[in-house]
Parts: sequence; C-alpha cells; structure tokens
Amino acid sequence: MAILLGIDGTGPKTDEAYQKKFQNNFVNKIVRDSSINPENKKYLRGPTFIGSGLIHSIDTGFRFVIERYSITKEPILLTGFSRGAAGVIVIAEKLRKRQIPVTAMLLFDAIGRHLLVNAKTIPENVETVLHLRRDPTVGSREMFGNTGTKWNPPTIYEEEFFFCTHGGLKKVFLTA
Repeated sequence: MAILLGIDGTGPKTDEAYQKKFQNNFVNKIVRDSSINPENKKYLRGPTFIGSGLIHSIDTGFRFVIERYSITKEPILLTGFSRGAAGVIVIAEKLRKRQIPVTAMLLFDAIGRHLLVNAKTIPENVETVLHLRRDPTVGSREMFGNTGTKWNPPTIYEEEFFFCTHGGLKKVFLTA
C-alpha cells in the first residue's frame, strides 16, 4: 500500500471542543479516510498560533516515516496545510539525506512562517508534487507568501490556484 503522513496548519490544543472542531479538517480527513493500513498512516496537529510545536511535529513525523519505511519499504506520501505543509517539505529533505524516496506530496498553501524551517525548495527525492494555493490576486495574507514553490528535476511539480483566502482553501477542498 503506502505510508501516509499529514501535518495540519494549526496548533495542538487538547480540549474536547477544539478536537471536535478540527476532526473533519481536510488534512485529518485525508489521513483518516484513506484506505491505507492504520499502522502506516499518521496525522499530526500543526504548530500553535505563534509557531511552537512545528519542530516537534516534524521530528515526530520523520521518526514515524522512518520506522514504517524500515519495516515495509512502502511508497511514502506526505500532505500538509500551511505551516504543516512546510513541515512535510522539511521531512522530505531529511529523507533525501538518507536516500529515501518520497512518491508524492500534496501541499495546501504551504507557508514558511518559522525561523527554524527552510522549506523553499522541494527536494529532488520527491517524485510528484501537487501544490494547491490561494490565488495571489485575492490579497489574502500577502505578507505570508508561499514556500515550497521551487523544485529541481526529476521532481514533477504542479500547482493549482483557487480564488479564495488561505483559510478558505479548506472549504474549497472539502466541497470539491
């Protein structure tokens, strides 16, 4: 089958109301609703509003992928939203350093708003990337910009723009 890791773009709160609100968030749904063996898939909350927690999610996700890959050698699929998307780009780079291929990445409006995270370029161990982004003409969060928009062969990179805000991308995906 595959190994699937998803990192969300919002922070780790543990209260029940917050968990319920985000249980159907699209990155969570992608991971939860996939037909991949439950042992081979993991969903992680993203960083807090101020950015703490992203390094922990990156480290946890990387350890998960390495552990599962060492056992199964299954194709690796990574997905993330906002800063969580930047996090999976960093994981792909860590995998590149170990010469481990990533079959595909699905990025939702990757944003690199973290001082310790460099996610500008998709590493060349990633075969295919689909990056769904907010259309810049909307004017949503212009100061954020996007990350993960550069790549080198043999990576195949495709991006699609949606006329919506950064947060609105979730609704576009869930209703599509």
